[in-house]
Amino acid sequence: MPPVQRILILAANPLESSKSRLDEELCELESVLKRAKQRDRFDIRSQYATCPDDIQQALLDYNPQIVHFCVHGAGGDRTKGLIFADEQGEGQVATAQDLADLFELFADQVKCVVLNGCYAEGQAAAIAEHIDAVVGVTQPMGDAAASRFAEGFYRGLGAGKDVAFACKLGRNALESQGIAAAQIPVLKKRPYSLQERSANDSAQGPGGIQPQPKPERSRRLAGVTEGENTKNEPPIEEKQAPTRKVSTEPDTPTKRSRIFISYKRDVAPDETVARAICLALQAHHDVFIDRKMPAGTPWAERIEAELKASDVLIVLLSAHSVKSEMVEHEVELAYRFAREPEAEGRPRILPVRLGYRRPFHYPLSHYLDPLNWAMWDEEGDTERLIDELERAIAGEPLSITESQKADLLQPAASDEAIPNPVPSAQPVPLESPDQGTMALASQLYIQRAEDDRGLRAVAAQEGTVIIKGARQMGKSSLLNRMIASAVAQDQQVVFLDFQLFDQPALENRERFFRQFCTFLADELELPNRLNDFWDDDLPLPKICETYMRRYLLKSLDGPLVLAMDEVDRVLNTGFRSDFFGMLRSWHNKRAMSKLWRRFSQVLVISTEPYQLIEDLNQSPFNVGQTLRLQDFTLAQVAELNGRHGSPLGEGE
Repeated sequence: MPPVQRILILAANPLESSKSRLDEELCELESVLKRAKQRDRFDIRSQYATCPDDIQQALLDYNPQIVHFCVHGAGGDRTKGLIFADEQGEGQVATAQDLADLFELFADQVKCVVLNGCYAEGQAAAIAEHIDAVVGVTQPMGDAAASRFAEGFYRGLGAGKDVAFACKLGRNALESQGIAAAQIPVLKKRPYSLQERSANDSAQGPGGIQPQPKPERSRRLAGVTEGENTKNEPPIEEKQAPTRKVSTEPDTPTKRSRIFISYKRDVAPDETVARAICLALQAHHDVFIDRKMPAGTPWAERIEAELKASDVLIVLLSAHSVKSEMVEHEVELAYRFAREPEAEGRPRILPVRLGYRRPFHYPLSHYLDPLNWAMWDEEGDTERLIDELERAIAGEPLSITESQKADLLQPAASDEAIPNPVPSAQPVPLESPDQGTMALASQLYIQRAEDDRGLRAVAAQEGTVIIKGARQMGKSSLLNRMIASAVAQDQQVVFLDFQLFDQPALENRERFFRQFCTFLADELELPNRLNDFWDDDLPLPKICETYMRRYLLKSLDGPLVLAMDEVDRVLNTGFRSDFFGMLRSWHNKRAMSKLWRRFSQVLVISTEPYQLIEDLNQSPFNVGQTLRLQDFTLAQVAELNGRHGSPLGEGE
């Protein structure tokens, strides 16, 4: 069976542009592919309100073979471009050259780009210099026409046809409506050498996209900048277009591993080398790099979950990063996770020294000195380093062995001459008593019996879990650990802190339910389609239930955990019975629906709710499992005292 084809749909509609049917187009595209005969061959991802920075991140995150833009155009020539949205929602143009430079970096991965917007032919021609197949249009194109072409195009791909046929099918859908030829998209192909064309005539890939030989990595990636001439070669612009080598042997299947790249952000050369490694490895592996986490992401939990799920940690060690608490923490977590019985030595740590030849300080020395290292000194080493890392991921050792380390290392600088104290002499680091949620990696967190019950409930997807206790009893800290456990088990988590609801929402039931549904879609990074499901003739809880059932749950591939903190704020509203009755209804639906069995919820509350909810049959607080957090026992206090270095005697 052919491999799954990943399709990434990127949409943007800046506030000052005319209102288009982007939401409808996204839904229609997904609907066409889901109805297709060979729909199992496609994995569709969509991202809305895309700004130029988001395009890079989406290409790294999703590794698509087809990229579809639903955007407006700023003009047809190469000096113009496509209009995206900046952080304020206003228009921001990505020029044809910007787009061409971007897709040059992803030429190994992306095989087809669809520019389904106005005046896109110039941009299509620029991108087609690097991508095998690009679709663009020469004249302004209406939203309805763009949607109709897209339907025909993906109907063709969904039937197993190639890109050329699918484009003709989309064009035919417009021609039958009498639309002028200049307003109908055309297909542009990357120029091939004769050797490539011969090879391409004999093979087709999944979705009808012809596989191209893998190009050599760009000279920039290898560390050669414009104007450099390392082998007395003529300048690039004076040479004939290179003929790519075509291998007659099939590609050797590569085991896809999960890679975590740890580095110091926003410094050189760390940032540049990290990006180059990420771009090279993500063609064959799933790579996590902390470059742009969405706002609101539980950072510590995400890092811990990604590391625990990784096969390999690549850590870049420079004069900057060895002083980074972040990098040190990530190495420590990987070291600890690899020693858990079920981990089987994963993640393996691959240390890379970036021009750094000083001895590691403690505790990095404890984690990294027993391991082989890799070395990078200058830009020209990037290509060699990537090849070495690819071999190491496959199981080979890194090149710098124990016997070579003494010759490699330089004496410590004068400002490093004072040694760090040995671990046994270090004072116990005390955490600030900020009366907030404790970090997942905190050494002072005391587990109670309720912790184990909560983690088991999440693993079993038991439906409803209530975390109840007085203020400052560790409810939010326990919730965070349950969230991290769910993420590690590939469950989708939506975290809602009810302190985010503004006061007007707590005084107006319609505003509250609208905000509730909007927060759900936003946390899932899905387009807000609430207006498509809003019906003033229906009760508000029913509208929310329909939105959850028909849109949110169906958009997900696996289980969903709705984690809600500070829900006490709803207890003093006039619509508390409606809201909590809705949550109780969602719990009950699990017994009757396979779709709803993928849904579970965790509620954190301090107040005893029974006196405020008149009908207990409408309460979610008397179903599922309740975790009641109590004061520490004497044994738990003694354990906490020991973790602080035993400042209190037994009598105290």
